[in-house]
Amino acid sequence: NDVLVFVKGSGWERRKKLKATGIPKLSKDYKEIMEFSTSFQYPDDCKSFDEVMERLEEFKLQNANVDLYIDKMTGVYSRNRYEIDIQSFLQERKELHYYVADLNNLKITNDKFGHLAGDGLIRDMAYILQDAFSEDGYVYRIGGDEFAVIYMGSETQATMLNAVEQVCKKVNRNRSIPVRYAIGYAKYDKDQNTWKEVLEQADASMYKDKLSNPERIKYEE
Repeated sequence: NDVLVFVKGSGWERRKKLKATGIPKLSKDYKEIMEFSTSFQYPDDCKSFDEVMERLEEFKLQNANVDLYIDKMTGVYSRNRYEIDIQSFLQERKELHYYVADLNNLKITNDKFGHLAGDGLIRDMAYILQDAFSEDGYVYRIGGDEFAVIYMGSETQATMLNAVEQVCKKVNRNRSIPVRYAIGYAKYDKDQNTWKEVLEQADASMYKDKLSNPERIKYEE
């Protein structure tokens, strides 16, 4: 039998922080997201059962695509959510701080240790970015091993890059296969550049970082 349960105080909220793990437990976090997003707050202003059912139907329609907005492997936002958010942010804000990062040596890890090991690197990279950028950053997995961050905070580029590096060092203490990454940055200013230019600048910055930081590229047995 189907049972309809109303949960007071629910709705769409930003998810909890991920946890870095060798074999990540992000499926639990993802389950919590889905349980939370599919709960429904009983409308106090509804006067009849029919009104409640109408509100519930609206809620179901609004949350029908929630599975498209979360990357299942990592628990961070998906490419679909990235595309939607970018359009909204560009309309609403004059400035944006954009970071793009990808993993180094993922193919080597997959070939040598298997895809489960590679998936672990991807998940921990998601954690590193989310932890470093905290509540002021929106983290997206936009490709197999590529991530993007829209940062709304006031800290400088140098401060945020250092934060990423420090979290990565902390994570790698408990890893036999270290997380190695390259990261780039570009600032969007509505009066000075286009979003296309920001993407090109961030990619160029990331590849420059990949070449200028061999200690983050070197593969360790």
